[in-house]
Amino acid sequence: MERLIRIINCLRGKEIHFLKSFYKERKENKRLELLNLILEGKVCLNSDACASVCREKHSSTLSQLKKRLRQDLLDIFVLSSFSEIKEEPVKAELECYKSLLLGKILIYKGLTDDGLEVLEKTSEQAGKFELHNIKLACDDVLRAFRSQKTFGNQSHLYNDQIRQSVQSIRNILYAKAINYPFISSKTFSYTSLSGNPNLHELEERSRKSNSRKAVHWYTMAIIHYYIQEDDLLKARHASSNLVKKLKNEPDHTSGYEVTEFYLQFSRILIFLQETEDAIWTAEKALENQDENRSETLPGLEMVFLAYLRSNNLCKAEKIIDTAAKIRNDHMVKLKDVWYLYKASLLFSQKKYRESAKWLVSNENMLNDKSSLKLSSKLFELINILEMEDYEWFEYKLEAYRKRLQRFGAKRIERINLFFRLLIALCKNNYDYNLTAIKEQIILKRFQSSDKAISWDPLGHEVINLAEWFISKTKSQREFKSVMIKV
Repeated sequence: MERLIRIINCLRGKEIHFLKSFYKERKENKRLELLNLILEGKVCLNSDACASVCREKHSSTLSQLKKRLRQDLLDIFVLSSFSEIKEEPVKAELECYKSLLLGKILIYKGLTDDGLEVLEKTSEQAGKFELHNIKLACDDVLRAFRSQKTFGNQSHLYNDQIRQSVQSIRNILYAKAINYPFISSKTFSYTSLSGNPNLHELEERSRKSNSRKAVHWYTMAIIHYYIQEDDLLKARHASSNLVKKLKNEPDHTSGYEVTEFYLQFSRILIFLQETEDAIWTAEKALENQDENRSETLPGLEMVFLAYLRSNNLCKAEKIIDTAAKIRNDHMVKLKDVWYLYKASLLFSQKKYRESAKWLVSNENMLNDKSSLKLSSKLFELINILEMEDYEWFEYKLEAYRKRLQRFGAKRIERINLFFRLLIALCKNNYDYNLTAIKEQIILKRFQSSDKAISWDPLGHEVINLAEWFISKTKSQREFKSVMIKV
């Protein structure tokens, strides 16, 4: 029932009107009744729908009814116009697919000349927007029918166009495939380009390509190459150049491509601590997405992190509220990092008790064996330290030691180091300065360039715990100096 409700919620007014009229004309009363009940919010569960619509009260009857209604809804999506889609490349792609389907249907119905005319126009439009797969499908049909009517010279023309389309498709697919490891990763750690191409190869392919789409993805690969080389300043420069290209050629890049780019650019800026620019780029990523869809969550993550890093806690709190509404409205599974984000916000607001309480109340939502749960429990310990509840801290510290034993040491090397620091703090009677002196080796390791140990601004350690510990040594020192003066 959940999937069916989700599809119905995407219907536009004229689509609902068309479907209702169709059911009334065909006297499909049960489908119309189920549709109305869902639109009015009267059924959410299968049991409710079965009791309201199915006289026989058999689950199999409801299953068939839902299946037919769902298929009708999907057919409506295909039949309806795309006039309400604002994004030009997507709108053009959908219209070309629709025209390709229409042309083939006309040919199969015997209206060959009409069908070929539609396919010729579709091929031209597909070529304009670099939709090479659609152009290839059109030209293949056109070649077959034109050659039957002794248009030999046109047959050769279509052969050349098909070869060009195949070459363009291969080029674009290769350019995109290089970037996939970065697209699927939310951070930069341990990520490398697929196939490990060198910089010269990427720049050469980008120069030689006559496809805007391929050039876009090769530029993305160059940005990712600099990221894996830890040269974020050059990655930032390459990203700034791509921003200029996107402004000059707005109609040839899809919203998906633009969103992926701006998300990656905002990650670079967060790493470089350029939080104001990071906010701008993350918000640009959100521009191409429906603000109430779950797909906007990665963009909201970047906006939240940028606000948190710039200490703009009021706006960070608004982002948390926005994300919570989206996750509830779209029934997104709650095993995500947003629980940790909210706890981090409360911590930054010095609401340590609320932060600890939030983590405990939501701990069942997180996978017990995930690194996210490990970070959540560690953050709970820091909140307890800030509350100076040392008995409770020692009890929790022992429980955390047992949890750590279930994970591989290499996988959580930074967490292991910090755990050792907390053990030392406990032994030194919670004297941060003394612990810092005795554990200088650990603190120096936190400052190393080793990716396994260095802080990841995009990872689950939302608050840099090494910096937090150093800040505690400073505050403790200042407190002691004030006490001496008194």
